[in-house]
Amino acid sequence: MTSTASSPTKRSLRVVLLATVVALVSACGATNSASPASRGNDATVITASSSPATDAPTAGTHYQAVVTRVVDGDTIVVRYLDGRTDKVRLLGVNTPETHKPNWPIECFGPEAEQFTRSKLNGKTITLELDRQARDKYRRLLAYVYLDGRRFDDELLRQGFARLMVIRPNGTYAKAMLSLQLKAQQLRVGLWGQCG
Repeated sequence: MTSTASSPTKRSLRVVLLATVVALVSACGATNSASPASRGNDATVITASSSPATDAPTAGTHYQAVVTRVVDGDTIVVRYLDGRTDKVRLLGVNTPETHKPNWPIECFGPEAEQFTRSKLNGKTITLELDRQARDKYRRLLAYVYLDGRRFDDELLRQGFARLMVIRPNGTYAKAMLSLQLKAQQLRVGLWGQCG
């Protein structure tokens, strides 16, 4: 159900939430949005037959992989060059739920999932790790690059996702917050469709 007007309480809650996000993002550091290939010597790109399962992953490490399945708008399954597979949770974004057990399908979730599937399924991508490599579910936490551009940014830019910083990861949080705020202002995607 969508509403055309927000109550004062909802507006106050949004302001407090936004202020909290801004404060968190301010503490997160750099805003470099360059592709791994364009950053020069500060990026480690691993393109041999390695995967995070065989390496000791560190922040800034990159892996090439092929997307074999899209689970939802912010989770994919990949196959590395060494044949190993991994479930990957995209960093910096949170798309509406579509497959969470005992949870309703959220507004704009199917659209976000379809967008991710149409852009990533079967494609060769580059994964960039931040400070923490895995979450409590053992999913790899990574930024996803497609054709030299950070795909996570595209989800925010087109309103398929909200910013979500999974601490201690947050290398691109400031730049990503800027993309979300612009999408909100333009009321694109979920910002125009969901109440």
